Amino acid sequence: IRLSQSPANSSMPAPTLGQHNEEVLIELLGYTKEQVDDLRKAGAIGS
Repeated sequence: IRLSQSPANSSMPAPTLGQHNEEVLIELLGYTKEQVDDLRKAGAIGS
């Protein structure tokens, strides 16, 4: 979409798949670091 009065300004690329897994699990869902590590070891989430 192009808007004539709004300059396109994309300074950051989109996040990669799973980039914020740990942050979401710990800060938003209340998981502990150990629980996240267990999920990673089990292959449930990427690194």
